[in-house]
Amino acid sequence: MHKILLVSLLVFLSSYAKALPKEISFAEAKRTHTAGSGLFIDARGAKFYKRGTILGALNMPITRFGRMKRLLPGKKGSKLVVFCNGIRCEKSTKLAQKIAALGYSRVMVYRGGFPEWREKGQEIMLSAVYCQASEVHKKEVMIQDVRVILGRDEGMIDPTWFAAHHQKGTLPKQLTLIDVRSKKAFEEGHLPGAIHIPWNSDKGTIDSTLLPKDTLSLFYCNSGILSSDAYDSLNEETAKRVLFLPAVVKCKDEKCRVTSAQ
Repeated sequence: MHKILLVSLLVFLSSYAKALPKEISFAEAKRTHTAGSGLFIDARGAKFYKRGTILGALNMPITRFGRMKRLLPGKKGSKLVVFCNGIRCEKSTKLAQKIAALGYSRVMVYRGGFPEWREKGQEIMLSAVYCQASEVHKKEVMIQDVRVILGRDEGMIDPTWFAAHHQKGTLPKQLTLIDVRSKKAFEEGHLPGAIHIPWNSDKGTIDSTLLPKDTLSLFYCNSGILSSDAYDSLNEETAKRVLFLPAVVKCKDEKCRVTSAQ
């Protein structure tokens, strides 16, 4: 009986391992890019893609996979390198699994993603709008009695401003931090004082009825991707009292480090 259970477990683990895409390092990603031997696929949303991506990458947000899968190569043996916003962004793995389920046999995940690629001085591309601006225009505004500095895109708070105030412990009291990650991620560590309202990536919704009505809410996640998606899902009226943070947030309990994801 024990042998049967052991064999069954080994079979399950083997099939599970095969279902997970191969992860590659920066060195392998660079070799592939230099040789032009693979198609790079950016799993992030269009906002992040336009602000900068790996040169030649195809944008395929996981939320639009059904409509965009037709852009994949006709040959199922093509080498495909999927990436996202760094090692804490899970969209690259999820998108790679969806692509592999279509029969593509050489799907890989570059976990370092765009942040690592940019940090190492590799070739990137931006949309024409972002190429025209040499500096991010920072605008100070008052929203829900909170004075903040906005980022370049609609609904975005300036990550440098937020990181500085977070480090000093001087964030406005009327700014309510909303952690949109999973319950597990929230319990492992979150920004001090944050409340948990998860983003449902499968349904593309967040329960906006739980948002406070008398303060300014700020969505955040591990990499800025989920928070941006959650913000984009809001109706116009609710979005007036919500911003999102385009930053990488790493926490252990309530000790956190915030760095810009732009």
